[in-house]
Amino acid sequence: MKVVVGYAAGSIFFAPGKTPKAVVEKLNAEIQKAQEGPAVAKVMQCDGYFPDHRNAAETTDFFHKEVARMEGAVRSAGIEAH
Repeated sequence: MKVVVGYAAGSIFFAPGKTPKAVVEKLNAEIQKAQEGPAVAKVMQCDGYFPDHRNAAETTDFFHKEVARMEGAVRSAGIEAH
């Protein structure tokens, strides 16, 4: 596995914006549980991914911060939304 210092990659599960909070929290809990299962954890860890255990609100905050952090790089590369 190649590591680039200062950069990290991960994945986030998304739900439609109007999904009830209780449903989002239930999905988050089940995803967390699945990530801890030995079979899923083994596959994820082979790819260098370790669950970070954020709740839905923390994930939303993280996502918004990442968008803001990467905005300059995206603009300087001339990437535009389509």
